[in-house]
Amino acid sequence: MESTISYIIIAALIIVSVYVYNLRKNRISTFNLSVQQYPTIILTIKIKKSKGALENIIINVKGRTNCEIKSAQIELISKSRDFNYYSVQDVSEASFPVTLTKGMLTDITIPFTGFKTLLMEGDHPFKTFRFLVTDTTGRNYKSHELRFNKKWVIYRPDSGVYN
Repeated sequence: MESTISYIIIAALIIVSVYVYNLRKNRISTFNLSVQQYPTIILTIKIKKSKGALENIIINVKGRTNCEIKSAQIELISKSRDFNYYSVQDVSEASFPVTLTKGMLTDITIPFTGFKTLLMEGDHPFKTFRFLVTDTTGRNYKSHELRFNKKWVIYRPDSGVYN
């Protein structure tokens, strides 16, 4: 009798743990990779994961003052610090210019599959990359440098500064 009750309890625990695991795996998660605060805008780079896989890269621009965003680019950085640029419009359906007022948010969504194929099929080798937003006055706003690991997971490499 006691062994039957213990088997029932163990089976119930396994069923509950599988159910909770599936709930957590199937939810959509958003993570911040880079947050840069400038006098006129706040530039945030986010990744959106669905079912554990990277789905979208989101460039979030929040206006601190009234400004107009002229373009967004991907800046590829090689080992010798040579810079090459791709337009975000090559992989996204974003339309520019974007007018921002104080406190207004805009998202530029880049599908990860298109982003990955653009970088893999591109002519320029790179070690790191970052996102670049330009306003109509010609100012460039850059994110932190980002990098891929061997499994194509985006992360922010160590800055080399320790406490």
